[in-house]
This record gives sequence, C-alpha cells and structure tokens, in this order.
Amino acid sequence: MNSVRLVKAVREDAELLHGLQRDAFMPLYERYRDDDTSPALESTEIVARKIADSDFFIIY
Repeated sequence: MNSVRLVKAVREDAELLHGLQRDAFMPLYERYRDDDTSPALESTEIVARKIADSDFFIIY
C-alpha cells in the first residue's frame, strides 16, 4: 500500500523547493511576464527565508 507523508521543510530543503517552484510557475511567467511578482523568479535564498519564517511542508 502506498502511503503519503507530510514533512515540515527545513532550510536544507530550499534548493529542492526552489526547483519545484520554478517548474510550477515558469509557464505562468512565460505567459504574463510578471517580473515583479512571479514566484518563478525568486532566488533560493528567498525560498529559504520563507521556510524559516513560516510553515512549509513537503508531501511525499
């Protein structure tokens, strides 16, 4: 049986989450070119800061 796990993200997960965020939002960025607000353009450091400042979870 497959199981689903919900794991709280830590700073070390920032690179993984950054890649997922870019993949998820890049098609919208390419369509709308929202340079000031697109999550696709955020740096790994910004993602790491968001992880530190709030609750991010990874679904496995």
